[in-house]
Amino acid sequence: METTYTVYIDEAGDLGISRGTQWFVLTGVLIKKDDEKEIRNILSQIKTKVNLSYIHWRTINSFQKKSYIANQLLRAPFTYCNVLIDTSLISNAELTPVLLYNYACRLLLERASWFLNDETANADIVLSSRGTSRDDELMDYIENDIFIYLENNVKNIFGKVSAKEARKWDMLQIADVCASALFSAMEKDGFGFYHPCHHLCLSKKLYRRNGRYNNIGIKYYSKKMQLRKEAIMQNTICKK
Repeated sequence: METTYTVYIDEAGDLGISRGTQWFVLTGVLIKKDDEKEIRNILSQIKTKVNLSYIHWRTINSFQKKSYIANQLLRAPFTYCNVLIDTSLISNAELTPVLLYNYACRLLLERASWFLNDETANADIVLSSRGTSRDDELMDYIENDIFIYLENNVKNIFGKVSAKEARKWDMLQIADVCASALFSAMEKDGFGFYHPCHHLCLSKKLYRRNGRYNNIGIKYYSKKMQLRKEAIMQNTICKK
């Protein structure tokens, strides 16, 4: 019998070209359905410790709480992959935010399909709901465009596609943490600093092939967008 996973998808950043954030991160967290009870117990312990009813990274101002959450999530069995877009390198005429998001989703699910194929597994897909018609549009695009594209390489690997509210869906909160931590590593804050430490902690869970995560667990929309580690470390308060 094949192992069954769920791919939980969330994002960080804003794709509004020339008016949003510089970086946009789309993250997919792959979790075995049989592991979800264990992970919910871990999340329950985390939320009790940090006194939160649910985990939403952007609303947590405490560095210590974020550090605790990231460190404790290493106990949870999951794997994640990401697609990154530097919006400053996208021209206004090149692509609309919707087309950019759709293509990022295609790249993300392509990597998820590699993981599932390696594991001889299949997966449902759960999107973090926006509560708008965009949820239905994206689900339709995944089912009628991405699945057809991926079928050339991997058959019968994805099942049901749905959208859930992250506040009420624990596993989506892990996707929020992973996406937001990577976003903080890539996007300078208002004082010109990057904050990579929480992502570096969570990066132990990145999807790797033959020990590599470049273009696997982390995929840039194009090669010209790849941010050098030196640039981050030169503007990081916690240099090692």
